[in-house]
Amino acid sequence: MTTSRIKFLGNPWADGHAIQDFFWSARLEPSGIWFDLHLQTAEYSAEDTHPEEFVDESQGDWQAKIVWNNYHRCTLSSNYWDGTGFQVASRAQPLDFKTLSEQEFFVDPLPIEFDQPRPFDIYLLGHDSAADHRIRFTQRSTPNGFSVDWRGRIALSYSGDDEFRYEFAAHVESTEFEGIELPKGTREQEAQSLLAPFVIDVDAFTLVLRGEEQWFQLR
Repeated sequence: MTTSRIKFLGNPWADGHAIQDFFWSARLEPSGIWFDLHLQTAEYSAEDTHPEEFVDESQGDWQAKIVWNNYHRCTLSSNYWDGTGFQVASRAQPLDFKTLSEQEFFVDPLPIEFDQPRPFDIYLLGHDSAADHRIRFTQRSTPNGFSVDWRGRIALSYSGDDEFRYEFAAHVESTEFEGIELPKGTREQEAQSLLAPFVIDVDAFTLVLRGEEQWFQLR
């Protein structure tokens, strides 16, 4: 059983679901640095040794395997659809990867305005809503290797319920920071000066080209 898993508390699978894909990157914006996270699970029933043999009509959607299996898998992401991600650095508070493990990021606290862009979008039992995120990165054995713990709340808004009644808890055992993407059209000679105001140690990063995109990676 994989150690990178997500649990939707109270759903039919108490041990949760394997995380099949996870990506963590950042963007350099005029206001600072913004983190993006993308998570996708395996099929909900991938490890199911006791498939549902009958439908209990007294169960709500959250407790019914047949409902979950209709939607196959979960995608929770800031960049797969139209999420904004979340800001982690500004001129006043530059980013320091050496102290990243000491921080917990509290993103999109409740109550929320549904007509505003969300940091993260979620496909769970349809296109639902996620908010009230708490995210922590813990450094592993390499400079850009981390584990990630991510908790939050879910509303089954696809079925018309906008109450954040449900919780999720994800643990990613090991992932690497993909780097900081620079705005399109950035000239190489100005790249470092654009990044410098938003990080403690600009020399901790090296500039790389990925196709036509410029990124800063941790050295």
